[in-house]
Amino acid sequence: MKTLATLLLALSGATIAIAEPMSADLLPSPPPEVRQDGLVSVLNGGVGEDEVRWFKAQSAQYPLQVVISGRGGEYGVADVLSVKRGDAELLSVPDAGPWVLIDLPPGRYTVEARFDGQVEKRSVQVPERGVQRLNWNTAKASE
Repeated sequence: MKTLATLLLALSGATIAIAEPMSADLLPSPPPEVRQDGLVSVLNGGVGEDEVRWFKAQSAQYPLQVVISGRGGEYGVADVLSVKRGDAELLSVPDAGPWVLIDLPPGRYTVEARFDGQVEKRSVQVPERGVQRLNWNTAKASE
């Protein structure tokens, strides 16, 4: 009976350790800062496994998520990423990516990214609830 109790106690400890949230030493150091640009807030980064996990954990709080990658699936970075509504530029992020999380009000936007002098555009609709994820796949991102 004592052996069974010891085994159950050991297993319950292992279960608790597995269920714990990510410990502080696994968070990126320092974590990326939220940049406020007018009424728009943005997180930019996601280099390395720890940062990618951290960005994924934060992503539900940002209605627009841009993930930049090359054709082979490797992460990429844009020289500049901008968000426009009509002709008005709301946000410009230098060295953007591979993860860019943007808190925008619902609506239609144009997202532009510049890779080695070439500009690419995408139209996005930010929903009232939930998130819009833009997987930006470009050959330029991998060069």
